[in-house]
Amino acid sequence: MQMAQMPSLERVRKLLLQIGGNSDELLVAISHEKIASLTGLTRVTVTRAISKLCKNGEIIKRNGKIYLGCGRKLLVDCA
Repeated sequence: MQMAQMPSLERVRKLLLQIGGNSDELLVAISHEKIASLTGLTRVTVTRAISKLCKNGEIIKRNGKIYLGCGRKLLVDCA
């Protein structure tokens, strides 16, 4: 399925996994605006998707950076 046909949450998840590669734990320094540009979404939609990934425990976000974990789950501390 092409990215343009995916739901917004899946687009963001896929992009973060592509950027993160297969590392055990990886820091991804990318802005919401850049993610929006790369996925064809608005910045607001990206922010909502990242919040959902955070609540689902798929990513951890600290100091404006996104941490991915083990490829099984993306890792974002919602604080």
